[in-house]
Amino acid sequence: MGGGIGVVCGCGREDLPSVIGDRSCVGMVGGTIYVRGPVVGLSDEVWLLSLDDADRDFLKQNMPVFLGKIGRPELEEELTDFSRWQKIVAKTYEERNVRSRMTLREFRDQKWVADGGIFADVVKDDYAHVAGLVNAGEDRIKIPHWQDKRFGAPCQVACPSNIPTQDRINLLRQGKYEEALEHLRFVGLEHRAFDLSGALAYGEQRRLELARALASHPRLLLLDEPAAGMNPLESAQLMQLIRKIRDRGITVLIIEHDMKVMMNLADHIYAFDHGELIAQGTPNEIRANPRVIEAYLGRGMADAQA
Repeated sequence: MGGGIGVVCGCGREDLPSVIGDRSCVGMVGGTIYVRGPVVGLSDEVWLLSLDDADRDFLKQNMPVFLGKIGRPELEEELTDFSRWQKIVAKTYEERNVRSRMTLREFRDQKWVADGGIFADVVKDDYAHVAGLVNAGEDRIKIPHWQDKRFGAPCQVACPSNIPTQDRINLLRQGKYEEALEHLRFVGLEHRAFDLSGALAYGEQRRLELARALASHPRLLLLDEPAAGMNPLESAQLMQLIRKIRDRGITVLIIEHDMKVMMNLADHIYAFDHGELIAQGTPNEIRANPRVIEAYLGRGMADAQA
C-alpha cells in the first residue's frame, strides 16, 4: 500500500483468523488502514496504533454514507463502537532504519576502547589515520580509507549481485560473460543463469560451486565431501559431472566418506582410519583390503572375508 485510506470492518467474520498483516500490509509505505478486530502478522515496517479524535470523527461521519450505499444501515451502531478499532500506518524511512543494536564498530569504540571503556587504558587507536595503498606495520590491522565502504558509491559497495559495477564492466570487456555461461552449460545450469544462487536447490548449488572453481582454470581441483547431503539421484549426477571434469585433463582430489561414490568414481583411493593411512590402490584393491573392511565394517566382516 502506497497511500490512501482503507477501512476493514471485519463484520460477520469475527470467527476467522486475521490475515491483514500477511497480505494487505506487505510492503506498506504510506496511507492509513482502519481495522476492526484482532490484527496479527504485521511486519516491523508499520505501526499499530489506537484511534485519535480525528480518526473517530472521520469514521463516524463517513460510516453512515458507506453503509447507506451498500444497503446495510442497520450496522451503524455496531460499527461505530470504536473500542474495537485500531489503525495501521507505515513507518517513515527514518523509523524503518533505526537500529535496535549498535554495530560491532560502535561497541568497540564506545564500550571497549573509548574514554572510560574497559580497555581504554591499554588500547589506543587513531581511526582518522589513512593507511597507504599497501598496508604495513600497524596499518595491517586497519582498513585503508579507499576500501572503506562508507566512502564508496552504492553501485560499487552495495550491489545486490555482490559484484561491483566496475568489476562487472571489466568482466564484460574481457569477454568473461560468455565464459561464465559456458561454465554454467558445462555443469547443467545454463537455464538458471539469471537466478540468484540462493534460489537454487541444494544439488544445483553444489554444481554452481564446481562452475566457480572451474572459472579459475585449475589443473588440480580439491573437493571436500562434494556428495554430502545429496540424494542418490544428485550423487549420480555429481559423479557424472566429475568424470567430465576429469576428461578435461583436470586432476580431481576428493575427500569423501560415501564409499559408494568413491568406488564408482575414483581411479586411485587412499583409505584412512583415524588419520592413519591404512591402504591405497584401485577401487577393487581397496574393496578387498582386510584393514579397510575392518575399519569400515568391523572385525567380524574382515574375518568372514578372509
